[in-house]
Amino acid sequence: MGASGANATIQRVLLTAVVCGAAFLLVLWLAQRSLIYFPDGRVPAPAGVGLPSAALASFTTADGVELEGWFVPAAETSADRTIVVFNGNAGNRAHRAMLAASFAARGFATLLVDYRGYGGNPGLPSEQLTCPLLVIAGTDDRIVPVADTQLLFDAARDPKEMLVIDGAGHNDEELMWGPNVLGTITRFLHAS
Repeated sequence: MGASGANATIQRVLLTAVVCGAAFLLVLWLAQRSLIYFPDGRVPAPAGVGLPSAALASFTTADGVELEGWFVPAAETSADRTIVVFNGNAGNRAHRAMLAASFAARGFATLLVDYRGYGGNPGLPSEQLTCPLLVIAGTDDRIVPVADTQLLFDAARDPKEMLVIDGAGHNDEELMWGPNVLGTITRFLHAS
């Protein structure tokens, strides 16, 4: 094989590598939502996850999409605030049942809401709320590193507050409904 044959082979190899790389990036781009969001449409009855007093709540978004969630009343009828809780990027509202039960015991009503595409709701996740923001993170979170959480917090509008739980991982009880988290949320709500 001469020099021109070797150059042609190298060019074919490089072209193949570029085409394969571009195809791989295209597949990643097309599949990005399925790599980020892991909705679960199977929602059990509220009583089955420890929320016998929860009631189905539904509302219609500005663009006409009907979303469902659960309203969990406070244990005391004098609750003057309702906490709105959205689940994370996986699962559905049932995964936050223990948190809602903890809030109810502390005198707060809770609305557990599933994003679009979660908990049997139609559509894809897209809407955001503007309100006082409390961000909670764990230093040992391997799914959402605390540095990434800090970047999101820094970009958010005021009023905002951030609580970092030392040694807590993404799904650790301490980060989900531990006493430090619940105490901070209670104080935050009374101050807001």
